[in-house]
Amino acid sequence: MMKILVTCGFSLLAAHTAANAQAPIYPTQSQCAAIFQAAGDSYAGMWLAEDGQLVLGLASDIDLDDAILKKLRIARVKYSEMALQKFHNEVVKGLLRSHRNISSMHIDYKINRIVVTAPRNQLHEVVDLFKASSVDLAMVDFRVQTSTVTLTSILDDGSCKR
Repeated sequence: MMKILVTCGFSLLAAHTAANAQAPIYPTQSQCAAIFQAAGDSYAGMWLAEDGQLVLGLASDIDLDDAILKKLRIARVKYSEMALQKFHNEVVKGLLRSHRNISSMHIDYKINRIVVTAPRNQLHEVVDLFKASSVDLAMVDFRVQTSTVTLTSILDDGSCKR
C-alpha cells in the first residue's frame, strides 16, 4: 500500500508544480522510502498545502534526516492512517450497510477524520446512529450532502462479447 501512496504522491506533485511559482524541491524516491520507513505506524498521509508545500501527517514524533525535513512540513495529527483505515473498514462500512441515508464516506487526511455525508434532512439520523453505536465521534466529520449523485447502469453494445 505504501508503494501506491508514493506513486500517487509523485503524480500529485507533478500535477501541481505549475501552481507553485517557486516549485519547491520535493523528496526523492529514496527519501520517500526513508520517510515511510521512519514513520511506520505513525504515518497519517501526505498532501500538498495551498502554498505548494508537501505536508507529512504524523501521529507521533519520528526522526528524519535534516535534508528531508527541509523538503516538507510536518503536521502532528491525532490518528494514524492505519487507525483511520481500521475505523473506516470495521465501523463506518458496517454502519453504511445498516443505514441507507449515508450518501458517502471517505478518509480526509488533511483534517485527519472520516468524512460522512448525508442529505440535510437525514444528517441528524446518521449522527444519532453513530452516537448509538458508541464509536469515537472525534474520528468522524459529519457533512451535509451538497450535490445529487445518480448512478446509472452501463449498457454493453456487444463489443466485448466473445
